[in-house]
Amino acid sequence: MGTRVILPEAITIPARSARAYFQDGRITGGGVNHFAPHCQLEINTVSDTTQTVRAGEFVITGVSRRSHEVVEAGEVRVATRFGIGIGIGLFGSDVGDIMQAWHMRLHAENRPEVRALICGGAFDHPSRAETPSIDEMRRALGKHVILELPRQDNPQAGDP
Repeated sequence: MGTRVILPEAITIPARSARAYFQDGRITGGGVNHFAPHCQLEINTVSDTTQTVRAGEFVITGVSRRSHEVVEAGEVRVATRFGIGIGIGLFGSDVGDIMQAWHMRLHAENRPEVRALICGGAFDHPSRAETPSIDEMRRALGKHVILELPRQDNPQAGDP
């Protein structure tokens, strides 16, 4: 039996969004603290009204690990003839934080609207950013989403 995602209850997707966010065992109101583990249930469409993902089970059909960069809205920098390119990333001065995340593609018969469960770790310096462990994902999801993993003789800690 493969890894399954179980929704024991219906999940509401807010209007003008395609995601429900989870952190600290709660469904949040449309966002999360990106400096702590969190998850999101993603559907295919955005609507002007709320949408409901009904309770049920999904099979994880694929898992990938992805890095997300922090988009910085800083000032525009213009290079001069002195020091063009000097220090850019050389000593970490322009290195942005990243978040490592698990992207799990979901499938269930007659449920094409549900796309993925995405769980990210904390934004951090690239040398320290980590994907969330199974326990961190379960804490983020709480009772709202259950990760059911197959038994393994040699489980790899932290991998979904």
